[in-house]
Parts: sequence; structure tokens; C-alpha cells
Amino acid sequence: MSAAAKSAIKKTFNVSIVSDIACPWCYIGKRRFDTAIETFKANGHQDVEFVINYQPYELHPSLDKVGVPKMKLLTDKIGPQFPRMAAHTEDTAKSVGLHLTHDGMTSTTFDAHRLIYLAEKTGIQEKVAWQLFLAYHDKALNIGDDDVLADCFAAGGGDRATALAFLKSTEGVDVVRQREADVRRRGVRSVPNFSIDGQEIGGGQEPYVFVKLFERLLAGSN
Repeated sequence: MSAAAKSAIKKTFNVSIVSDIACPWCYIGKRRFDTAIETFKANGHQDVEFVINYQPYELHPSLDKVGVPKMKLLTDKIGPQFPRMAAHTEDTAKSVGLHLTHDGMTSTTFDAHRLIYLAEKTGIQEKVAWQLFLAYHDKALNIGDDDVLADCFAAGGGDRATALAFLKSTEGVDVVRQREADVRRRGVRSVPNFSIDGQEIGGGQEPYVFVKLFERLLAGSN
């Protein structure tokens, strides 16, 4: 952001998003949140900045890097109603301009969260997180695979070799574990969970819900 653009900012909302890459409603919820920001700014609030930070949550912490087929995992977990729920989720994603498939594998997302931490340190966290969402939900790739993770980091603007070296190390392990513990202490038990200037709102809400919250928070800050 240029110096002139920074000087035009009158309010900054600090946003913490607790999510898991394997969560379809985190994928959909982020698109709806982005739409809410666009709507809010179009309604005369171009001088409001949103600073977004991701916090880790694992829906399937017992999985390894190889994983299991998504369809089997979710059918075993949800039961016979899964096909109907899957169709609803896919249709909802389509309604916000996203493609979502239940093909592919579900594996540990711990290293994906580590990669998001690395991206945070290099200023590309939001872009890398979105590439991870696309890899898993749109392209049905295994995000437990280091090469897939490194490709996502590169697609988000980072250096692929740096990502691979990071993933082969233990850097970020303690940080992510601590952040997961902090999220649990906050009482977060489902994702996505959005905290905007300390005001929490859960679930993949419709954009208008976020817009109303932005307006209320902005009015309270003036």
C-alpha cells in the first residue's frame, strides 16, 4: 500500500479467522466474507482497511500425510445423510462462484497450518491460505503432500524452495500447537470463526450479516 493510500485509511478492522483448510464452510465463508468487504467498501467505506490473520484448527487431527478418501471419511463420520449434505454444500459453493468437489483425499492439515504461519511471516498469508483452499476443494489435491503445499506457497507469491525447506524442518511446529491451544481456550469448537475487532461471529454467514456487523462496529468507533 502506498503512503498516500495509508494516509487515507480512517479505520482498521483487525480480523482473526479460525479455520481449517479441510473445512468446506471455511472456503465458502471466506468468499462470503470477501464479498461483504467489497459491499461495505462500495457503500462509501473505502477508507476502512481490513487486516486479516488466520488461526489454526484441525477437523481431523488424527490423520497422517497420506490420508483417506474424502468420501469415505465423511460418509463414515456423517452417515447415510452425507450425499444430501454434500450436494447442498457443493450447490452453496457454486452460488458464490466457487467449485467444490468431494473427490480426492483428506489428510492432516497440520503442515498446511505451518505453511500459513510461514506465509504470515513473509506477508502473503491470505494469498497462500486461499491457494490451499483451492488446492483442496477445487482441485482435489492432497494438501498433506509437501510438493502440493510448496506449489500453493509459490502460487501465493512465495518461494517454492523456501517452503520445501521449511516443511522438512520443525520450524513453526510449536507455534501452531500453541495457537491451536489458544483457540481451544477461547472456546472455539467449530469453524469458521471470525473475530472482527474482538467481536466473534461463527459459521459461513451470508455477506449481509458481516456488513451489518461492520457498520455497527464502525458506528461504535466514531
